[in-house]
Amino acid sequence: MGLKSKWTLYGLLYTLAMIAGGAYVIRRHGSSRYQLIRTSVVVLVQITFGFALPIVMKVFGQQEYYFSYFWPLKIEYLYPSTILGQPFLILAWSFLGSLVAFPLLAYFFGKRFYCSWVCGCGGLANTAGEPFRHLSSKSPRAWKVEQVSIYAVLFLALITTAIVWVNWAIGKQHPDFARVAFKVQDWYGFAIGAIFSGAIGWGSTRSWAPGSGAGSAAPWRPSSASSRSSGGSASR
Repeated sequence: MGLKSKWTLYGLLYTLAMIAGGAYVIRRHGSSRYQLIRTSVVVLVQITFGFALPIVMKVFGQQEYYFSYFWPLKIEYLYPSTILGQPFLILAWSFLGSLVAFPLLAYFFGKRFYCSWVCGCGGLANTAGEPFRHLSSKSPRAWKVEQVSIYAVLFLALITTAIVWVNWAIGKQHPDFARVAFKVQDWYGFAIGAIFSGAIGWGSTRSWAPGSGAGSAAPWRPSSASSRSSGGSASR
């Protein structure tokens, strides 16, 4: 197909799935202004910031960067080996977005503002995954389990990120600590990224989105607009 990387092919297929799923949602819920705008926005964000812009950056010899993803969803975006090699504006975007703007927005508007309007993970669930959303449990117990998973993943992300930064600062002088730090980093990527998110798919739309903890700290109230337009299946 002329694509230089299998990840470019994966991103293309992912984006096409969101476009097709978005068309399905708009056809099914097109009478709802909320669903029309939300679906259009999340698909356009994926096309622009989650696919096209990173490719353009690589074409011009820059390191690719996905502007719609933030820590801890993209945990390496706060790793020193990644973030310190970026231009200042991208560094500021990553830090302020991950640690200030998105947690505050999640607290006041809930995680839905990111998971359903910006994030490609939630975007796929809300488009291509729309026909299957009714299969998920909406019970209070399921919400409690989700809260536990959110704080557990956030805690692990904080610990892992802190260890990686400490290793960056003192790893050369303490090789034993460096070996432990690399193992922690590898195990986080395997357990959370590959197994928890990839193979199982648990919490893939919300558990480690930026500001998930802040969003969970705010009282949960179902959105009347989204509940009416999608039969109560909108993301919290």
